[in-house]
Amino acid sequence: MFSRFTISQKLSLGFGLIILIICIMVAVVRDAFSKIDEATNWNIHTYTVLEASNKLLISLTNIETGMRGFALSGDDDFLAPLIAGKNNFGQVHGELVKLTSDNPAQQQRLAELKVIQQKWFGEDIEGTVALRRSMVAGKATIDDVVKRIKDRQDKAKMDGMRKLIADLQQDEQKLLSGRAQVLTDAASFANLSMLVGGLFAALAALAVAFSLSSLIRKRLNLAINAAKNIAAGRLDIKIENVGNDEIGKLLEAFNEMQIRLRTMIAAIKDGAEKLLSSATQISHASVELSSAAADQSQSASSIAATVEELTVSISHVAASASEAHVISSASGKHSIEGGAVIQNTLQSMNLIAGTVQYSAQQIAELGVDIQQITSIVNVISAIAEQTNLLALNAAIEAARAGDQGRGFAVVADEVRLLAQRTGKSTYEIGEMIQKIQISAKDAVKQMEVGVEQVNNGVQLANSANTAIDQIRGGATQIVNVVDQISVALNEQSAASQDVACSVERIAQMAQTSSHGISETARNAKAIEQLALMLEKQVAQFKL
Repeated sequence: MFSRFTISQKLSLGFGLIILIICIMVAVVRDAFSKIDEATNWNIHTYTVLEASNKLLISLTNIETGMRGFALSGDDDFLAPLIAGKNNFGQVHGELVKLTSDNPAQQQRLAELKVIQQKWFGEDIEGTVALRRSMVAGKATIDDVVKRIKDRQDKAKMDGMRKLIADLQQDEQKLLSGRAQVLTDAASFANLSMLVGGLFAALAALAVAFSLSSLIRKRLNLAINAAKNIAAGRLDIKIENVGNDEIGKLLEAFNEMQIRLRTMIAAIKDGAEKLLSSATQISHASVELSSAAADQSQSASSIAATVEELTVSISHVAASASEAHVISSASGKHSIEGGAVIQNTLQSMNLIAGTVQYSAQQIAELGVDIQQITSIVNVISAIAEQTNLLALNAAIEAARAGDQGRGFAVVADEVRLLAQRTGKSTYEIGEMIQKIQISAKDAVKQMEVGVEQVNNGVQLANSANTAIDQIRGGATQIVNVVDQISVALNEQSAASQDVACSVERIAQMAQTSSHGISETARNAKAIEQLALMLEKQVAQFKL
C-alpha cells in the first residue's frame, strides 16, 4: 500500500501521525487545564464570598460592640463602630448578593439575613441606644439599660444571623472541597494524558523511523546492485522494481538504461562483425589491386620503351625521306643511279611500313592496357566509396557508444579520410587515362595515315622500278611526294614523343597508385585489427 507513495509523502504521513497524536494530547491537556483554570477561578470567587461573609460578621459584631459601649458609657464616640458596621454591612451585603447571583440558596440566605439585620437593628440596637439617650431626660435609669442588655432580647436575632452566615460559609466550603477534587482529577488526567500521548508519539516515531529506514534501505540496495551489474556488463540480469516513489523511478531509469545499452551493444556488435567482414574483403582486394598495379607499372614501362624505339625508327625514316628527296632531285641526271636508289627506297619503304604497322599494333595494345587500367581504377574507386560508407557507419555507431567508442571513432575518421584521398587519386588517374586514351587514338589515326602514305610510296617505287622513264619525267612529282612524306614523318616523330611522355606519366601514376593501394591494404589490415578489438570489447557485455 505504502509503495504507491513517494518518500516525501511517506515522511509527511509519518510525521503527520506524530503531530496528530501530539495535537490530540495538547487538546486533552488544554481541556484539563481549562477545567483547572475554571475551578481555580471559582475557588477565588468562593474565597471572595467567604471573605465578604466574614466582613458581614465583623460588621454585625462592630454594631453590637458599639451599641453596648454606648449603653454603658453614653459616650457618642462608642457609636462610631456601630455606624461604620451598619454602612459596611449594607455595602458588603450588596457585594455578596452580586457574587452569589448564580446560587439561589445563598440568595435566599442573604435575603433572610437582610430582613433579620434590619429588624435586629431597628428593634434592638436602635431601641437600646434610644433607651440610653432617654437617661439624659430622666425617663430611664441605668438599671433599665442593664436590664435590657441582660434580657438578651437581641441575642436570638444575632444568633440567627450568625447561623445564616455560618450556613453560607459552610456551603462555600463544600464547593471548595468539590472543586479541590476536580482540580486533583484534572491534574491527574492532564499528567496521564501527557504521559500516554508522549508514549504513543514516541512509539509512532519509532515505528515510522524503523519502517521508512527498512523500506528505503532495502530498495536502495536494489538500485546499488542494479548499478553494479550494469557497470560489470551484466545486462542480462532483470531489474526488479516495486513502487512509484523516487527509488522506484531510479530503478525504472536503470531498467530503461539497461534496455538501451543492450540494444546499443547489440547494434555495435553487429556493426563490428560487418566491419570485420568488410575490412577483410578490403584487405584481400587491396592485395589483389597492389599486384595488378605492379603489373600495370611494368606494362607501362614496356610500352614506354617500345614507343621510344618507335620514335627512333620514325626519326630514321625521316632521315631516309630527306635522302630520298636529294636522290629524287638528282634522278633526272642520274637515271641509272636513280633506279638503284629507287630500289633502295622501295626496300626502305617496306621497312617503314612494317615498322609503322608494328607501332600501330603496339599503340592498339596500349589502348587495351589503358582500358584494363580504367577498369582497375573503377574497382579502386568503388572500394574507396564502400570504405568511406563503412567508415561513416562505424563513426555513427561509435558516436552512439559514447566514451567507449571514442577511440574507434577516431580510427573510423582516419579510414574515411584515407578512403576520400584514395577516391580523389583514382579520379585523377581516371582523368589522366582518358587523356592518354585520346592521345593514343590520335596516334593510331596518324599511324594509319602513315601506313597509307608508306603504301603509296611503295606503289610509286614499283612504278618507278618498272618505268624508269616515267620517273625521269615525273621526278618533280616524286620530290613533292617525298616532301609530304618527310613532313608526315616529322609529325609522327612529334606524336611518338608525346605518346612516350604520356606512357611515362602512366607508369609513374601506376607506381603511385601501387603505393596508395599498398597503404590502403595496410590501413585495411589495421581496420581489421580494430574491428577484432571492438568485437572483443563488445563480447564483455552479456545480453
